[in-house]
Order: sequence, then C-alpha cells, then structure tokens
Amino acid sequence: INWSITLGVFVGLGLLCMWRVGSIFGGGLAIALSASLYYFFLEPRSNIIKCPNCHQGIATNTIWICCDCKSRNTNTEQFSFLNRCEACGVEQKGYRCHHNDCGKFIFFSEDRQESGCAISGVASKNGAPDKSAEPPVLEHVQKVAKAKEELELKDLEIQKAKLDVQMHQVTRELNPSQPQTRVEFYTALLDKYRINGMARELAIEMAKRNAREKFKDNPHALDQDLAIIEEVAGLIREKDI
Repeated sequence: INWSITLGVFVGLGLLCMWRVGSIFGGGLAIALSASLYYFFLEPRSNIIKCPNCHQGIATNTIWICCDCKSRNTNTEQFSFLNRCEACGVEQKGYRCHHNDCGKFIFFSEDRQESGCAISGVASKNGAPDKSAEPPVLEHVQKVAKAKEELELKDLEIQKAKLDVQMHQVTRELNPSQPQTRVEFYTALLDKYRINGMARELAIEMAKRNAREKFKDNPHALDQDLAIIEEVAGLIREKDI
C-alpha cells in the first residue's frame, strides 16, 4: 500500500515538476519529494484495518503468532499478518481481533478456517503470551471429549453389572442351603440376557416367553411368574432411568 501511494505521488509530481521547471530538474525533485514522503511519513506509519465485528482499528504492524508454526513475528514491517510468516512462510487465513471486548475472527478470504488464523503476539505483564488472544477450543473437540466421557461411564456400568452377577453367583455357591427365590431367579436371568447384549425390553419378553413355555399346563403358576417378571422388570426400568 505504501509503495502504491509513493508511486502515484511520484508520477503526479514528476509530470508537474517537469512541466514547470524542466525535465531533468523536475524529475530529480519528484524523486526527492517522493522518497521523503515514503521514508519519513508512510514507512513509519502503520496501516490500520477495522474489525468488522467491533469496528475498532487494528494496526497491521501488530506483533503476531503464526497459526502453523506458532512463531512470534516481530518484523512486522515486512512480515505482517496480512503477508506471511517470516519463519515458515505460511500465509494466514485471517486474524483474531485482539480487543478484549471482541475476540472475533477477521477472515481475509472465503476460506473461513479459524485454525488458520493468526493471533496477537503481544506479551502480558509477566512476559508470557496473552492467553486471551489464543483461539477458543473448537466445538467439535468439546463434543468428542464429552462423547468419550459418556462411553467410559457406560463401560463402567457394564462392568459393574457383570460384577454384580458374578457376586450373586458366588453368594449362591457359598450358601447352597438357601433356595433361590423366583425374584432372584428372574433377576439373574434378565441380568444374563442383558450382559449378552440383549436390549432391556427384549430380555423381559424372552423371560415371559420362557415362563409361558415352562408353565403352559399350569395357568396359576404362569400368572405368578409373569407377575414376578413384571415386578423385576419394573425395578430394572427404575434403575435405568
């Protein structure tokens, strides 16, 4: 931008000076004035871009951190965040506004990739990089972490159910004199079905089917066992809520 301004001024001054004072002297005067404009005014001055979100100005010579190699770019006159990283040469897809009340991303093209944006490299009071300028954790990363946590909890529940069944079997083996009640029988049967991967309601239906087959000639015993299955199924449903 500075070079474009200087070139435009040089052409205009050159034509004017050559017309007024002659070609040689006018050309030299135009060069001198244009050089003075560039080195004493334009070059020391930083260009300003405005954040489209908070509408505050951001100097293009702001010290920044590359999105790729995480290098801190301080030679911002030649390597601003609008140009490329001095260390790795990667062009930034945008810049995260460093104003405290904003923090939104300013994209330089249609490729709106947040992880490809530069961030502020201005140090905090203790000399460490400003943590407020770091990009937020992407939403899908948080979702993956939550999903992993849910899977771990379910796996623990499955292991606990298996241990409960094993403990129940050990207790029965250590106390063989104690007869197994029908409630205990159907509780163990449903636990066995579910440990083998069967869905809750399907396991309950399988237990009822077994009871109907076993007591097809004894309606009274069948009604009792179906009632017990419903009682055990109700306890399982409450536990699953």
